[in-house]
Amino acid sequence: MEIRPATAAQLDEVVDIFAAAFYDSISFFTPLNQKIKVALKDFFKLLLSAFGPGFMVAIEDNQVAGYIVMAADIRQLWLHAVLSGFILKLAAKAIGGAYGVRLATIYKIVQNKLYYMRFEVTTDHCGQLLSLGVTPKYQGRGMGRQLITAGINYLAAQKVNRIKLEVRPDNTAAAHLYASFDFVPIGQAKDLQGQWIVMMKEI
Repeated sequence: MEIRPATAAQLDEVVDIFAAAFYDSISFFTPLNQKIKVALKDFFKLLLSAFGPGFMVAIEDNQVAGYIVMAADIRQLWLHAVLSGFILKLAAKAIGGAYGVRLATIYKIVQNKLYYMRFEVTTDHCGQLLSLGVTPKYQGRGMGRQLITAGINYLAAQKVNRIKLEVRPDNTAAAHLYASFDFVPIGQAKDLQGQWIVMMKEI
């Protein structure tokens, strides 16, 4: 197994992993279909553009078996989204029907992000583990642990002193995994789907 920076050519595989790992969260807003996967791919393109080598994939049997996205500074994402024209392009695609979602669904997604950003702007700056996923075939083999280790090492090399992440209260397996890396709960956040436990690690 090899962990290396992600490329644009690997994003379809990343989207499939994300869709499997977070199917319930996607379905909260809209049924999962190919058009939604197009939207997800556009978002992962933004993450790749904003965070570069902080977006890593695990390669096993010549395929993407897992991924992690680490942000040294989350403000890079919002800045890049605005300056690159991503937000305008996203809106144009959504209104034009490229994603197959109604305006009411778009409003719901934006509202959900505003809930998240309200918490984001009231917490101290730190690095973040934004997203982590492992394809079901390779779960239980320590791949998630290796991806987290690589992600922590990456942020440490960027002189980041603290890392934050959010996990759902009912995702006890993930919470225990993060705790084994010395992430500790520091509070809670909320979006339309419910509560998040916020965890922090000093490095």
